[in-house]
Amino acid sequence: MSIEVKCTCCESTIRVADSLAGRSGVCRRCGSTITIPKPSDLPQSKSLADASPEEMLKELRRRGMHSVLLTPENKHDPLLGEEASGKATPVQEIGADQFKGAALAKAYRRLAEQAESRKQAEEAAREQIEGDVFNLKGDELGMSLGDFKRKHFRRVPGSEKLAPLCSDEFPDQRIESLLSEAWHTSAGIVHARIDLPEEKAPPTVAGVPSELMIYQFLDGRLFQVSSFFGYDAFHPLSAALVNKFGTPVDEDKKPRASRWWTLSSTIELVAGGIRPKTPTRLSYRHDDLLKEAARRQPAPHLDL
Repeated sequence: MSIEVKCTCCESTIRVADSLAGRSGVCRRCGSTITIPKPSDLPQSKSLADASPEEMLKELRRRGMHSVLLTPENKHDPLLGEEASGKATPVQEIGADQFKGAALAKAYRRLAEQAESRKQAEEAAREQIEGDVFNLKGDELGMSLGDFKRKHFRRVPGSEKLAPLCSDEFPDQRIESLLSEAWHTSAGIVHARIDLPEEKAPPTVAGVPSELMIYQFLDGRLFQVSSFFGYDAFHPLSAALVNKFGTPVDEDKKPRASRWWTLSSTIELVAGGIRPKTPTRLSYRHDDLLKEAARRQPAPHLDL
């Protein structure tokens, strides 16, 4: 499930996971602050049985009641929820001193427990280092280099080499097949690929074979996956991304590019060209880690 929210300044749309409700982030287009609404802030129809104690009492006040008495014979009330069924018995108004109805007291305790559970879940979500991030082929941005190596470890038939191929095995060296530079070692950057160059069988995305796919780690955490395809791969890749993530939240015309955002990560698809011939590039990026990696680049600017 996801929450869709629109920036009040530039009106761009962003989709985030439900777990980020109540948190704030920065709009990638205009830089203004976006607050993700909580489910309780969204317009919706809710039964009293699913409401928090605060919402429950607020609704009772709106009805002009101190409390309600719910008996096992009550039929379904749209507000009370499907707590009981049977013969119809009117909901009765009673004073606060009579707030001893067993069914209502039980429901109130259950609602209080649910509210506390939600509060604890929200606090746990706020304490998480990672936010809502994308993943490519099950490799989630922010995953550790150790987990990556264990997941993709394999012995390559007909070769003494092992996969994945990682630049930390060749420190302070430039490795063309990994797009790694000598300065990456001191910057804490490791490049890796799950295929070996001699296999000539790079991974595919949405059935489109890549020309090269590089996983990039900063201080042992995945901050970017860069995939390169033929210049004509933009349309099938775009269709697959739209099918999975919906309409892009940002697009450029020259060069043609589409982007999908969460609060913590970005997918960018940039079209290749014929003259000069350039590849179509698909990037999955962890935004905070990418910024830190860029900060560590020596002058003059070098591509990651």
